[in-house]
Amino acid sequence: MKYLAAIAGSMLSLAAIAAEPSAWLQAAPANLGGATEKIPDSSFFEVPVSLLDAATSELRDKAFVRQYAQGAAHFGHEDFACPGKSRPYLVRALYSNGGTGGFVLSWIGDSLIVGHVSLGPQGTVLKSALFACLTKEPAQVYSSISGAM
Repeated sequence: MKYLAAIAGSMLSLAAIAAEPSAWLQAAPANLGGATEKIPDSSFFEVPVSLLDAATSELRDKAFVRQYAQGAAHFGHEDFACPGKSRPYLVRALYSNGGTGGFVLSWIGDSLIVGHVSLGPQGTVLKSALFACLTKEPAQVYSSISGAM
């Protein structure tokens, strides 16, 4: 009986972990319209896994947090600097099939879309964080995950 209780407890824990990323960042609404402006790949990087706990702690209550210029060094990229008048932000991100894809950032109006594209069907969705140089503060941050077969 203890064995069954342990299995049931483990299953509930796994369900809570799997459900958590959807609360981390919502999908972009279908009616979000407007021109898409891609943010250059050189303007952001994914926070390394070894520093992800620190990033998720900072992002506990908000989908983005303004950073100091030196924040990139804290997240493992000492030589990274924001170009022009852009400012550094830590931003929530979601991904699936991390080993076969990459992140894409874009604006639709004042909404920031954090996309992840990869090969293969979508698997388990996991949390991440990006350090990004943005030209404006987002009104909302949304997720978009896609894959190719």
